[in-house]
Amino acid sequence: MTALPPDPTTGLAALKTLCDLPKPVIDLGCDLVRDLLGGPVKVAGAMLSDQVYVWQWRNRVRIANRAAEIMERDGIARRIVPPSFLLPLLEAAGNVEDPNLQEMWARLLASGVEADEHQHPMWVRILAQMSGEDARAFEFACATAAAAAVEYAADGARPFWPRGSDIASHVRLEALGLAVVGSRLRTGEAVDRTDVVQPLLPTRLGAQFRRAVMPRP
Repeated sequence: MTALPPDPTTGLAALKTLCDLPKPVIDLGCDLVRDLLGGPVKVAGAMLSDQVYVWQWRNRVRIANRAAEIMERDGIARRIVPPSFLLPLLEAAGNVEDPNLQEMWARLLASGVEADEHQHPMWVRILAQMSGEDARAFEFACATAAAAAVEYAADGARPFWPRGSDIASHVRLEALGLAVVGSRLRTGEAVDRTDVVQPLLPTRLGAQFRRAVMPRP
């Protein structure tokens, strides 16, 4: 086994060597985590021989780097955030390799820094249960709502079960409370005169989740 370079304090130097990412990505990602924690990023040097551990940190660094890019573009100032938000997010994000999901995790991190309302622990728990396929299905639901000029399926909209409504990702989004399948479109309190059945629309909860994990419309 190749000996790791000694790093008696945090193991961060060894991690940067093993992550196999461009140096600017590693530096920007680690710098953001440091600023949000209010202290240095600590890595268990003894764990760096574990490929899973290194893979998890590689994912975290990618997500933190992307969050830093979003924050810089949107003018979001860095600040120390509660560990109760940041640490569970980083822990769960380490298991995410899908690009669509990594983008959502990065946006959740940036959103949580921007506004306390986006630090709710429910968002981390929901996102941790989603696959890349689920993320793409949720993006489709939000795009469908935007095209129909609504934010979410109206409360009490009469469900209609069209052919194909058992699509696995759609069923999972319903189970998470993020979307509803086969909702008849409503505008305000009145059913739309064309009575169009939408294949997938966000719920009220899904609309709140969208604001935390997706780009601003």
